Amino acid sequence: RSIVFLNQPTKDVETKVYKEVKYKLTVCKKYFKSEAQAIDFSNAVASIPYNKTIELLDKVKYDSYLVGAKQSYSYENQITFLVMQEELLQENYQTLIEKYGDRTLSTGSKVSDYFNTLSMYIQDNKIENLNALIEENGYVKDYSRSELEILNEQRALTNELSLNNSTIEALQTKINELMEKASNENITSVDITAYNEVISELLIRNIEIEKALDVITTKIANKDQSTEAFDTIINRYQSDLEAYTTDYITTQKEVVNNEAAVNTLNNKPIVQGNIKMVMALGLFLFGGIFVSGCVNLIIDRKKLTKETKKAKNE
Repeated sequence: RSIVFLNQPTKDVETKVYKEVKYKLTVCKKYFKSEAQAIDFSNAVASIPYNKTIELLDKVKYDSYLVGAKQSYSYENQITFLVMQEELLQENYQTLIEKYGDRTLSTGSKVSDYFNTLSMYIQDNKIENLNALIEENGYVKDYSRSELEILNEQRALTNELSLNNSTIEALQTKINELMEKASNENITSVDITAYNEVISELLIRNIEIEKALDVITTKIANKDQSTEAFDTIINRYQSDLEAYTTDYITTQKEVVNNEAAVNTLNNKPIVQGNIKMVMALGLFLFGGIFVSGCVNLIIDRKKLTKETKKAKNE
């Protein structure tokens, strides 16, 4: 027998057009004991995309950067991960609004309200500015654990600075030789552009090295200082972003839940929203959110691995 799914008039987010479509699911009567059983089966089939949607949403992780921040044993890496989490949340909110519109939630607020609150927090606090406090005060998250790396970095930068100075001196000598030769041979034009460009690059790099060495010197000089006050500041940022991440996850689930909800009315399967949209949503989650989630996790893992390797090398 045929079970007909009737959808309510719905608004297509992409085209902004209202439309009503009927879908029919045909099942074989002999496989069911009663019409009620056939309807239950049809309802179960109609609910598969929705159930899969929620299942996949539960599997997507949005806190990889937060985990990386918490596990970092340097303040610099922790700050980098927190900034990456800010960017991730902002991008996800924008995508959510683009896909489903600026929905009003059960809280009475719109998706854009949560997005704007997050954006205002980021703008007002500027987590990356904490790096200035680190450079000024020489804060080290765990000096006993980082001491060897700090000393190795100091040695490597000192050697690089010395090599750069030697190279600059050698290039300058070469320029002087060319100029002297040109003068002796009455050559009016000598192209030393390549030499000057290298010297310029090395001088710029030396400025960066000297700044980094100053920070290291400050860290070593203040290795016994208490970092309790700074820990309180950066941990507050960590906690705030964890809360904003929870808000996003809740918001996303409610939006998708409302988009894909399946209900039964008057003993007939009635889909709230466009069935085609429900099926498309399921496919989107398979090919979009789920894959994107996996990609995000892969990217996060690569970045986590990269940061870890970088920290080890430092």
